[in-house]
Amino acid sequence: MDDDDDNDGVLDGDDYFPTSDEPKLVPAQAFTPNGDGNNDAWVIPGIDNYPNNKVSVYNRWGHEVFATRSYKNDWEGFYKSRNEKLPAGSYLYIIDLGDGNAPLQGWIFINY
Repeated sequence: MDDDDDNDGVLDGDDYFPTSDEPKLVPAQAFTPNGDGNNDAWVIPGIDNYPNNKVSVYNRWGHEVFATRSYKNDWEGFYKSRNEKLPAGSYLYIIDLGDGNAPLQGWIFINY
């Protein structure tokens, strides 16, 4: 039995796209980090297939409010200092997969 069908280094049980080595990423458009255990973190299915990724999030004024490398689907809407939650609203994201392709960008909505 092959535990990594697409040979991308991510075991099938942890891989959102276990049979495709080039998954199309479709980040969640919204999340609700209110601590109820449902949709508390922003999920980007398949991001683990791109270990050199860089994820950045900006507010409506263009200020960076979150940035990380090797995103692990664990951001719960905290400002970059991790001591306060961002206000509900729309935020621009930019995802550089680190593979030489153009970055992905779009909008994420935080609601509580």
